[in-house]
Amino acid sequence: MISRMLKVAVVAAAVSGFAGSAGLADECDDITKAVRNLVDKIEPDKAKGNQPLTCAIYAEGLGMLKLLRVVSGECLEEDSKRAPALAELERTIRSLQSQVIDRNCG
Repeated sequence: MISRMLKVAVVAAAVSGFAGSAGLADECDDITKAVRNLVDKIEPDKAKGNQPLTCAIYAEGLGMLKLLRVVSGECLEEDSKRAPALAELERTIRSLQSQVIDRNCG
């Protein structure tokens, strides 16, 4: 579940469109790709019943989403797509926190 939530958030931010200048857009693309690569490596299923490890993996994923939120806030163009993209990231962060981490790791 966490892997899917994280990947959806990364893709949503990537397709929303980054800032117009070529240099900033390239930098934003590079950062987003780096975050995407980190997200792809998160596999909570590998914890196999080890609750502390599972919670650590979930927390790492939450941190990645928060990092993506900061990057997106700086990189997304000031247009009609920016606010919905940032709002979706916020909803995903809150959902992961409340439905996964708080319920399983509290």
